[in-house]
Amino acid sequence: MFNALLLLVLCSNNLASANSSSERTVGAWLPIEAHNYQAIQAQLQNTSSWGGLLDVVQLSGCGWVIDESTTAMTLNQTLFQSAHCQSIIQTLQAQNIDVHMWVGAVPNLAVSDPSTFIASTKALLNKYPFVKGIHFDDEIECAPRATVANFTSWINYLNAYSDALHAVDVQVSVAVQALFGIEDGPYVHNRYGRNCSNVGG
Repeated sequence: MFNALLLLVLCSNNLASANSSSERTVGAWLPIEAHNYQAIQAQLQNTSSWGGLLDVVQLSGCGWVIDESTTAMTLNQTLFQSAHCQSIIQTLQAQNIDVHMWVGAVPNLAVSDPSTFIASTKALLNKYPFVKGIHFDDEIECAPRATVANFTSWINYLNAYSDALHAVDVQVSVAVQALFGIEDGPYVHNRYGRNCSNVGG
């Protein structure tokens, strides 16, 4: 495993890349930083061990960020143009591995009105067409939303966002915590200081 930095996952996907069989896509989460990129780059280039295994990498730390005040997808050019990000991106492209950008959690303002978020994401994707997907890690309320009402709003947002990106041939994926803690009631901040609703430990 790439210095314990990549988490491999298997999923069914009919939109597989050239490296994939028709039955599966193999993806990996890659948090990239200046101190670790050279070792990871060398491992990605070790085709005798890793060649053809990965189809998708969810790349974090390269400046794709949601502005919580405006709900726009923004790009930190300092991070994006850094040697460590550009080196890994070029290596992934050379290995025919799709690049998906990891962008963290979705602010509730974007859930309420995704129009700015959708338009700004599409503008960046148009500028950087090598990006084939957007990946969220959304655990704002654990599940990723703790109540039926909040979760319903989140799903409606995700449907609208995904439909808009699928229309330009870009995939959307999300990492969330367990969904079984969702409650049918008002949201109450967890008494243990967590962002879950007010149930148990």
